[in-house]
Amino acid sequence: MRFVRVWRRLALGLFGACAFAGEKSLVLPANMKALNCAMPEKENRFLGSSAPGQLFLPGEAVTVRLALAKTEEPLALEIQEITTRDPERKIEGMEGFTDTAGHAPLIGLEGRPVVHKLKVAFGDKPETEIEVPNLSVPERFGTYALVLLRGKGVRTFLGTVARVPKPREGGNLENTPVFGEAGFLDRPERFAHRAAAYQRMGVHGLRLEIGWNERKDGTYDWGRLDTYFAALESGGLQVMITLGAHPQWAWPFTPHQTPASVRPNWDGNPYWGQCDWLCDPKLYPRYGKWIRAFCERYWKGGKGALWGIDNFNEPWEGGGISGWARDCVQYRAIQKLIAENAYAVDRRIKMCAASSIMNTEDKLYSDGSKEFDQYVDVFTDHYVVPSMCYGPMVARARGKESVETETWFVNSEYLLPQGMCQFMAAGQLRLSPWHQRVLYDGVPGVEDQYHVPTPVCAATAAFNAFVTGKRFEKIVFRDHLPWVFQFGKDDDPDALLVVFGQLMSIGGNDPRERVWWQVDSAPGGTMTIRNRDRLLRFFDLAGNPLYERQREVKLPMSIFPTYITCAKGPKAAAARLKEAVIEGKRPVEILPRDFATRVGPGAKLTVGLHNCLNRAITGRLALKPPAGLVLKAAELPVKLAAGETADVAFELASATPSPANAYPCAFAFTELTSRRFQNLREVSCEYQETLHAAIVPKGTKTIDGNLDDWKDVPGVSVVAGVQQAELTELLRRPWLDLREQKPDGSFAEFKLAWDDKFLYIAARVNDPTPQSDLPSFAARDENAFFHSAASDQREPYKSWLAKNHPGRSFAEVPFVYCTPPEAFIPFRRDRLHVALDVADDWHDFAPTTDRVPYGFHAVPDTDYEYSLYLCQGGKSEVWRHLAPGVPRIHDFPRQPRGQRTTGLVPGAQHAVKLEGTIYTYELAIPREELATLKLAPGTTFGLMLRAGNNKGPHVDFGTDKAVTKLNGLTLHPYWERSANCGARWTLVE
Repeated sequence: MRFVRVWRRLALGLFGACAFAGEKSLVLPANMKALNCAMPEKENRFLGSSAPGQLFLPGEAVTVRLALAKTEEPLALEIQEITTRDPERKIEGMEGFTDTAGHAPLIGLEGRPVVHKLKVAFGDKPETEIEVPNLSVPERFGTYALVLLRGKGVRTFLGTVARVPKPREGGNLENTPVFGEAGFLDRPERFAHRAAAYQRMGVHGLRLEIGWNERKDGTYDWGRLDTYFAALESGGLQVMITLGAHPQWAWPFTPHQTPASVRPNWDGNPYWGQCDWLCDPKLYPRYGKWIRAFCERYWKGGKGALWGIDNFNEPWEGGGISGWARDCVQYRAIQKLIAENAYAVDRRIKMCAASSIMNTEDKLYSDGSKEFDQYVDVFTDHYVVPSMCYGPMVARARGKESVETETWFVNSEYLLPQGMCQFMAAGQLRLSPWHQRVLYDGVPGVEDQYHVPTPVCAATAAFNAFVTGKRFEKIVFRDHLPWVFQFGKDDDPDALLVVFGQLMSIGGNDPRERVWWQVDSAPGGTMTIRNRDRLLRFFDLAGNPLYERQREVKLPMSIFPTYITCAKGPKAAAARLKEAVIEGKRPVEILPRDFATRVGPGAKLTVGLHNCLNRAITGRLALKPPAGLVLKAAELPVKLAAGETADVAFELASATPSPANAYPCAFAFTELTSRRFQNLREVSCEYQETLHAAIVPKGTKTIDGNLDDWKDVPGVSVVAGVQQAELTELLRRPWLDLREQKPDGSFAEFKLAWDDKFLYIAARVNDPTPQSDLPSFAARDENAFFHSAASDQREPYKSWLAKNHPGRSFAEVPFVYCTPPEAFIPFRRDRLHVALDVADDWHDFAPTTDRVPYGFHAVPDTDYEYSLYLCQGGKSEVWRHLAPGVPRIHDFPRQPRGQRTTGLVPGAQHAVKLEGTIYTYELAIPREELATLKLAPGTTFGLMLRAGNNKGPHVDFGTDKAVTKLNGLTLHPYWERSANCGARWTLVE
């Protein structure tokens, strides 16, 4: 999964810097400046406290231990609550451990500090260790900085403690939302202490990566694991084990790992997917025996800490970060081996796979069968953000569960509920939202890298205390603001509502990640909630009550979250929130659609308007057309109920068709304020977009790479990588003008036609980096991607064998990759890439629109998907990626295939020509292939068109249209997002 690889590489790159350079997430100069104190020092140290992890429960007395340098000056401790709740407060640059969350947070100060005077008897020693009992830490939940005050004005940061809510009773791994990281348990002597700290955060489950730890003589080394599991059991924690590398003696080329797909100048580094770390398959039975012994030792009849087993960490095709570099046949064999041996101990042990739903389906379900349903219970994802997330839908269809077990994007309080809510609304039952490095920092002179808690600990404890045992039920309002995420049933008085005025894009900055992106990305606004009867109870991110005496509560329409409970349950709370008065927020999405007929008098330009507010609105929509188009009425009245979407049609009085089929239009909506809302300030709603006649005229085409017979078919031009103002101007120019204006640019012109037998698609593409000839994909030798005797004569393998294993051959490991597989796959080539949405069904998935808005997570909008590409010798191929009944796979070598699968399209006609930097694509897809597309005038269908570029930006039709958003299930590969098929085309005579 390439997206995960890139994101995780960033994360681990930063983690590496943190681990070796001592980077922090809290103890940073900018944060010390906010506290008006010096950085911590070895001379005066915070040694610890009377609570595990410095996390104190309600009512617990706080005792801290300090080491202080001798001084004659008076000493005191200042206790100041600190927060990371303001999205605008962040440390510029890359200072600190930020992981995937971006900049490190800049702390804010909450309330007034408390000063606790110290009495210290130093004697004749230069340093004294003291205990300070009953430290004046408030009962208020939160994180408190401890600043040493010396004499007149000398201030030094010592550390932090936190006050957290008591964990909810009955919590366990399966009903607790936040999933922990085992890296926090770093040393055996601290295992029990770390587990107790997790327990206070309400964390009941975590992930631990281990290897097969059998000695060559057959004895097992359980020492470290025994200590680990004993600590987990004492802390009430359960663990998902990720089984990884095998012992050195078991490697095929012991004592060396097996080189995988590496470059000729490989330096011998076995990490980052460059080597295979697994045993000879002949040893699989021995591995299975160890798995059974492991499960018997730590399952303990269901009373031990073992919960489930994941088969390898990120076992990507071609090479994974943790040492996987084998084909999917081997993965299937090991998955079956693990399951059979674990299930022999107890069927309740959970079997997990395979770090992304894309990888799981590629490895276990490529043949479309249900064979591996018996060997997997839980689908695991890593960094599969909501716009790409569909694992929970696969899980539901197969009677499984789906969880996110690595999504390290949280480094502040406000990010935690944003991410938890969005991922759980997308269907994940639980997730690991942070790396342990953002929970704690170290301080000089104390040998503990996880010593002083950051505000993320308190935020985690509060979220878990509220949500443990309460599954995500729904987004309460699925067609209008505010965003209200419900955890718990409608009538549950302990249920939680998490309220936002705005969502944020996770894993990127593109607002098209989100639904209603025009409105949701617009800044500003407030919502005022009536609460005279105290029906609603409000809480901050640490779990403290808010607004207890206020009859009205005003909240910002921002990404900042608010927790709400209601004694009568969420249903009663929702009725109150529906009446909230939203002010200063853009009210509507303006959703123009391309012309569905030829542009001329009487043609209609249809605009959808979506009222995103929780009240009815009345107003007028104005349209400013380009020169050449004259409207019968340039302004039309609009009346919309709360959350309603309706169409407004502007009719053309006269028209001069654009030679480039491009019509830049400007839209403006003005709300007419009613008496009830007469005090609301007006918010402008404007939008601009270049529209086209998205029509497919009837007419037979000759498929020969010559587009002369397409001259009268209106096309659409798309330019990649330019600013919007320049784009608007460029799109008004015909193809030849574009070539003159942007000879080194990436741009394309697409056209469609049809007759009774075919749907025709043509494209001309300017590609500054045209791809050299590639072999036929259909005729590829799948075995050539794996080691054989041929590797013995290739570098660096030849030299590696001569140096380390003379006389041996790579023919011994024909299951290990020697060539990366992706470059040859059609979705990685220069290509014409097409996705069609011809039906409203969800394929093998159940719709989720009863719980979340359409498009909140990845949606299976593509029914048919094809790539047309050039091969050696001027030949071409058209490859079917998807069609009804075809499994969602990525065409990796040696994937088992079912009767219905990807492949060449029978009966298709196609041609590709490359002249300089210009590709000409021509494709005819037969009616028999497009069985569910009715070839008749008036038929409309969704379409995504891409001129794919293997070395530069893709040229995508639909990216800049209001009716589209980013989606992970529109085009392959599914670990990358593209615009969806929201743009509609119409067959005409």
